[in-house]
Amino acid sequence: MHMVNTNFYISIYWATRNHGGDEEGGWSYWSRSKARDVKRGFKSREQAAKFIKKIQPILEKESGQWSWEDKLQAFIFEARHGPEDYSEQSWYE
Repeated sequence: MHMVNTNFYISIYWATRNHGGDEEGGWSYWSRSKARDVKRGFKSREQAAKFIKKIQPILEKESGQWSWEDKLQAFIFEARHGPEDYSEQSWYE
């Protein structure tokens, strides 16, 4: 039996919370553009998650402290790094 060796990768994004539509009850979504990729791959999702937990204080220190300020967010992707744009879908585009 041949096992597929899949690595997991981390990409870090600048995230901005977009708001609007207050006249219709309001809506919001995260707009994300890639800041950088973590160069190394991880053998499991758990190892990647442990690494994110380790760098979380750095991400928080570099992020804006107020809700309207940009935040650094890290995400795990299977087999490759994440896309340049990892925004949530806006229902008003």
